[in-house]
Amino acid sequence: MKMCIATATERNLAESALERLGIREYFSTILTSSEVKTGKDNPLIYQRAFEHLGAPLTKTVIFEDALHAIETATAAGFRVVGVYDETAAQDRERIEELTEQYIYSFSDWKG
Repeated sequence: MKMCIATATERNLAESALERLGIREYFSTILTSSEVKTGKDNPLIYQRAFEHLGAPLTKTVIFEDALHAIETATAAGFRVVGVYDETAAQDRERIEELTEQYIYSFSDWKG
């Protein structure tokens, strides 16, 4: 399974976090908002990630924690799993409405 990171975080910080967690090797591509020159309120970052992965849309799943990003990805036709984030707790109800599943841990995913 190919995986890609599409993040609003700067590349050096994302790379450092993935390396520190020992999971960098699992991601074939990292795309940042600054590199695609748009935030996650625009579907371009998700479309570019989709192109890099080369998988069918029905087999592509986006994991997101921010409501605005979830709204963008679902409006663009992507399958989205909501991921718990304490800073987005006030948006949980709306996130659950928009996503096919809401998880607290990736081990909870029923994909």
